[in-house]
Amino acid sequence: MRKWKKLGIPSIVAVTMIGTATTGSMTVSANSDDPYESQQEINVTEEESSEVEVKAPNKAPEHLEIVKTIEEPTDEEKGSITVANATKVKEMLRALAATDGSEQTYEVTGEDSQVKEGESELATDDQFVVTAEDGTQATYTIFVEESKSSEVEVHAPNKAPKHLKKITKIEEPTDEEKGSITVANAVTVDGMLGALAATDGSEQTHEVTGEDGQAKEGESELATDDQFVVTAEDGTQANYTIIEEESNEVEVKAPNKAPEHLEIVKTIEEPTDDEKGSITVANATKVKEMLRALTATDGSEQTYEVTSEDGKVKGMGNELATDDQFVVTAEDGTQATYTIIEAESNEVEVKAPNKAPEHLEIVKTIEEPTDEEKGSITVANATTVKEMLRALAATDGSEQIYEVTSEDGKVKGMGNELATDDQFVVTAEDGTQAIYTIIEKPAQ
Repeated sequence: MRKWKKLGIPSIVAVTMIGTATTGSMTVSANSDDPYESQQEINVTEEESSEVEVKAPNKAPEHLEIVKTIEEPTDEEKGSITVANATKVKEMLRALAATDGSEQTYEVTGEDSQVKEGESELATDDQFVVTAEDGTQATYTIFVEESKSSEVEVHAPNKAPKHLKKITKIEEPTDEEKGSITVANAVTVDGMLGALAATDGSEQTHEVTGEDGQAKEGESELATDDQFVVTAEDGTQANYTIIEEESNEVEVKAPNKAPEHLEIVKTIEEPTDDEKGSITVANATKVKEMLRALTATDGSEQTYEVTSEDGKVKGMGNELATDDQFVVTAEDGTQATYTIIEAESNEVEVKAPNKAPEHLEIVKTIEEPTDEEKGSITVANATTVKEMLRALAATDGSEQIYEVTSEDGKVKGMGNELATDDQFVVTAEDGTQAIYTIIEKPAQ
């Protein structure tokens, strides 16, 4: 192409572009008398980028960063991109751009080789393929940064029925004050820790100390003013003061299981909104014996009072009777009333409680009956029926019915003398019966 000559009058140049954005031709025309200088055509080609490197141009505060680090690929190795925890595909793509500003296409695939898009969360070992304008490709391995949480707030995510709740209230700490956790009465350390979790699901470490500064663990019961220290993943700490809630428990139980014949409390029917409860006790049970056998179902402190049918309070040594009223008051003042029912005795054993000098003794020995054999009672010579009956009593103090029959099956009256092989039938309050054979001791 010839050089343009600089003339006194400026040349007029027209340029026309023909073709696409990347390739085409350009025609140049000029006013000139030289036929060789009148028109020239120049071919132009715009080269496509082969850039597969990426950058994250927007610098956000560290806690808001999506892309943490970028390691560019080499001829031997893939590149890598480290992203913040829980980053989505679309969030990473918005943060990236080609280092030369060219157009690139991107694709993310999971370990199963399925394409991830949009709202899908990135995971470590996902593959990120970058395709340059000219088709050149490079692959980056995704690494998700395990961020350490600074969360020290806790919540009790499992909603239990009110009477089973271990955590009743949580007040989060502030910059000026400790937090507080109100727990149900008699909750153990394990019980509280099992109900708590970090509000963001992160891992926290927990420690409970008593007022004496000693650590509490496992089955140790929590108490008001215990200190609960929460340490977040990044070491941030917060303190909560434990508050033990006053119990409204008015139900009772008899936890100590004695053999049936020694049981004080037989059955307990808990009160309802419509009816009183009831407690069935053994025959001749005293107030103090029942109270020793009872306790609150949640281990809280309760106060008790027993009144008779006439409304008078019964003392510890008084015997309970059917229709006595038993009032239970919980720690928070809630009350419930139980009606006492005295169980009918099935006692058929007898004793001779009054010890007389030997020469005046009416009943010498008593052999109690068994499942296989009758019992036996040895009496002094010439003892009458009424003399023996005056000397005998049920071993549990209950009411028993007695009958003496001779060998021929006839009932003996009070004034009749007892004889060897007479039969003595004892009937308990509930109808249970036992038979003793009378043995008359010969006169000395």
